[in-house]
Amino acid sequence: MSLHRKRFTLALERIQPTDWARFEQFASAFLTSEFDNLRTVASPSGDEGRDAELFSPTSEPEIVLQYSVTKHWTTKIRDTAKKVKKNLTHARQLLYVTNQQIGADGDGLKKELRTKYQLILDIRDSSFFLDRYEGDDHREAVAENLARDIVDPFLESKDVIQKKAQALTTAESRAALVFLELQWQDDGREKGLTKTAFDALVRTALRGTNPDYRLTRNQVYDLVKKIIPTDDIAFLIAETDKSLSRLNKNFIRHYPNDEFCLSHEENIRLKSRIAEVEINDQELVNDITNALKAVIPEVELADNGNLLSYLSICRISMEKFLLQRGELFVSALENGQLQHLEYGSVKRIVQDELKIPNINEEQLTNRLATVIERVLTDPSISTASYLRGIADAYTFLAFLRQTPDIQSAVKKMFSTGEIWIDTSIVLPLLAEDLLPEENWQFRKLILAAKNAGLKIKVTPGVIEEVERHINRSQTCYGLVNSGQESWDGSYPYLFSFFISTGSAQSFFSKWLENFRGNIRPEDDVSEYLKHFFSIEMTDISIDAQKADLEIRNLVKETWVNIHTNRRNRSNNGFDPLLSLRLAEHDTENYLGVIVRRQHESEKAFGYTSWWLTLDHKAFEIKPMIEQSSKIKIPLAPVMSADFLANYLAFGPLRGKVAKNMHGALPVAIDPGLVEYLSPELLEIAKSVRLSAKDKPEHVIRRDVRDALDNARRRQGDITNKGLNSVFDS
Repeated sequence: MSLHRKRFTLALERIQPTDWARFEQFASAFLTSEFDNLRTVASPSGDEGRDAELFSPTSEPEIVLQYSVTKHWTTKIRDTAKKVKKNLTHARQLLYVTNQQIGADGDGLKKELRTKYQLILDIRDSSFFLDRYEGDDHREAVAENLARDIVDPFLESKDVIQKKAQALTTAESRAALVFLELQWQDDGREKGLTKTAFDALVRTALRGTNPDYRLTRNQVYDLVKKIIPTDDIAFLIAETDKSLSRLNKNFIRHYPNDEFCLSHEENIRLKSRIAEVEINDQELVNDITNALKAVIPEVELADNGNLLSYLSICRISMEKFLLQRGELFVSALENGQLQHLEYGSVKRIVQDELKIPNINEEQLTNRLATVIERVLTDPSISTASYLRGIADAYTFLAFLRQTPDIQSAVKKMFSTGEIWIDTSIVLPLLAEDLLPEENWQFRKLILAAKNAGLKIKVTPGVIEEVERHINRSQTCYGLVNSGQESWDGSYPYLFSFFISTGSAQSFFSKWLENFRGNIRPEDDVSEYLKHFFSIEMTDISIDAQKADLEIRNLVKETWVNIHTNRRNRSNNGFDPLLSLRLAEHDTENYLGVIVRRQHESEKAFGYTSWWLTLDHKAFEIKPMIEQSSKIKIPLAPVMSADFLANYLAFGPLRGKVAKNMHGALPVAIDPGLVEYLSPELLEIAKSVRLSAKDKPEHVIRRDVRDALDNARRRQGDITNKGLNSVFDS
């Protein structure tokens, strides 16, 4: 089995200053296939600035090498060049060999050494080794030896598992989560969920085993029971036996006395996979750290103890939130009642974890919750798939705790369907036109649903709201751009989103033309959605009119109150006609979908018609009406975006979702995370863009985004204001 790139990468990253001699040994052996006359010259008495040279029988060496593991490579290179120039006057080339990642950051030094010392600098960094070890038997053997010495002891230790799965408490459950994540990534989506889960549990139980350390069948049973305590022991034993049989020969070894261990090949494979998890985990830590630096004042993070404490709180709070989401999803399948997990729970989790004295706890809670929300909803490209894997693993664990027979549980869910989307979904779909594909959330979700065979639909009422919002955004831009009249209320969502990306304000009108023209704007919006997302406009009002008149009036009245209260709270003024119109559209969607269900299964998740919305108030309609009027109404037809993402990952249609698309499903979506743009922030964006006018456009956009991030941090908790910018049409 060839050395896995991630395992070698982790070995290079984990080389410590005390491992300098081991790195020199590795680097010299690696380079001998390129330089057969390489001579190591480092000695305790001094090496005149180099660790090795290319042997020259007639003169001083012209090519010298410096091995180093220091992170301060700039200083090290300069010091080495100075010594070489002084002591080795014939030297013409310096090869700087390091485990650090330098890349293009070293270009300036190359020019400096060429000008100042007449030395050609050739940097051999971690990328050099990673790009050249494969396909060369000698180099691969040298790299494998380094991985065995540096990283394998770490991968075999308990620490590598104990630092993962922070929402869990026992060592077995933490290990199980890691192995569930790996198994889910490795298996095809056509494989039964129960099989995937138990294959992961058996691997968890057998981790660390080998021919000299084996477990009996009963010991495997006991370890699986520790992970998923259940009253159905017969089912657990039967599925464990099936898994032991499936994994036999290829992945585990079965001995005559009914003992088991992982095969040598499987142990090596798992080390490589865990090395991959470790690297991804460090990238997640970097994401959280960067978000902390964007949200928490610099002076507060100057104390490294604060940074580490905040990092720990964010990590465990994030994972507890993902566990709660998984539990809510599984609970919904069990009791037939879909609930909405609000992001307010993030703050509550942070409050429980926050045990730091002498700090304004409410302010810090808001800031740390904002950090978690940013990382979950807008992760870096490198961590997005990893976060999705963690979220799925927690959902798997929630399934196992509730019902080990996962496959039977998901069979309750619909396998065909139509999803009606509202304005809160459509507007982000339009806004993401400004983002690169890797940063899409809503678009990936809708495209994955379409890929799975679901029909995505929208009503004429929603098209009207979207067009009115675009028009309102254009009007806002005109007033703000003219400077003659101020805008009353919060800026519309599309305008806020456009400015927040750092885009030039003068191009806003041109951008809106992507979605609609001036003659038949609503038709243009409908055509855009159909062309790019296969979203069909279908009138559902006739269905809504078939609902019981009393229920129809109660639903509409409830929606009118919701929209009226929302506008009163946002100080946008009271417009009864607008509230009435929005309420009519929401009632149309809510009741229209209910009526279309009348000839479908009565099981909650057997229904094929759903209304997808970000408005959490939609989940409260049924209990609000039943509490005030005592009239029973049908099950709510509402689905959250988070639920849809989990449905696409675990539901009956998961096999139809391309594996690469599954990994791209958003981890978390919430309307409260639409960031509010105040007049003060708009002025900052203008000022930064003006001062940076001579820079390239992509740099200007970055400067504007960074400036807005810093300003938002000073303004404090603002995400709650963002919801109104979506729903104000």
